[in-house]
Amino acid sequence: MSFLSVSDVSGSLRLRYMNADLKRNANRLTAELASGRTSDVAAKLKGGLDRLGAVSRSVKMIDIYQMAGSELLTRASGLQSALQTVREITQSSGIKMLAAGTTPTDMVTSAGANAAFDGLKSVVGALNTRLAGRSLFAGRATDRPALVSAGAMLNDLQALTAAANTAAQVAVIVDTYFNQPGAGFDSSAYLGAQTSSGPTRISEAETAEIATSAQEPELRRAMQGLALSALLSRGILANNTSERGNLMKQSGEMLISATDGVIGLQAKIGGSQQRIEAVQTGNAARKSGLNVMIEQMTGADGYKTATDLKAVEMRLEALYISTTRLSRLSLVNYLR
Repeated sequence: MSFLSVSDVSGSLRLRYMNADLKRNANRLTAELASGRTSDVAAKLKGGLDRLGAVSRSVKMIDIYQMAGSELLTRASGLQSALQTVREITQSSGIKMLAAGTTPTDMVTSAGANAAFDGLKSVVGALNTRLAGRSLFAGRATDRPALVSAGAMLNDLQALTAAANTAAQVAVIVDTYFNQPGAGFDSSAYLGAQTSSGPTRISEAETAEIATSAQEPELRRAMQGLALSALLSRGILANNTSERGNLMKQSGEMLISATDGVIGLQAKIGGSQQRIEAVQTGNAARKSGLNVMIEQMTGADGYKTATDLKAVEMRLEALYISTTRLSRLSLVNYLR
């Protein structure tokens, strides 16, 4: 029978401890070499984790700002697309109505009136555009359409202008409907909110707002111009070809003028888009700099890590040589 002395047991335990410790170090150094990050940030920063936390929070805030800016840009893009539709309809309709009003006949004015009504429906449809389930031209009330239907508008205007005998009388009534505060457009046609959603923070020091609603004077004027001619499809100024032609001519002139207003709205939104994009570029540059700081605070020295790993591997090999005297092991089995 063989006996193990206390020194044998102690030596065996000591070798096991050294083996486990060296393997832990090897695993740690291998992970650091692969990731490029130290496994003990607190030790590297000597307990000064506050600064790292502050820098990390700044990076997270920039991500939030960038997301907010991107949402605004998406909204702006949707607005631009809708306004482009309004602009094209307003411009083409203005030319058609002006030509029809210059040489009016019953057939020409009837065709022009129907085309104007189709144009009004398309403009109202564009201003009722929804993006990601949110209405674009309804101000803060993004859960509802901005406007009633074009047909509903014409119903109101038809009732108001039924007794009018001249193009001038019709034009005054329609102008009051669209532009007088609290009149028909404000009280029954516009369904959105009177206020916008407000500014959005897009950087630590910058805010931006894309606040264009169907109440904009430029958009009212476009709808007003189309409504003037569209009313002729409802029998307004019937049997008075001359006055119908005058009304259509006024409609064309107003639409051509309104086109410039819509272009102005597009330019205003375009300026906001450029500003947001510039801020986002600055945010990205700042985030890049902060990430470099985080890398410096948490990164592992690649050369030192590789050197330390090599040293640990050599110690493991030396430990293996020592243990081969106690048992018949292969290096591969020993390292398992």
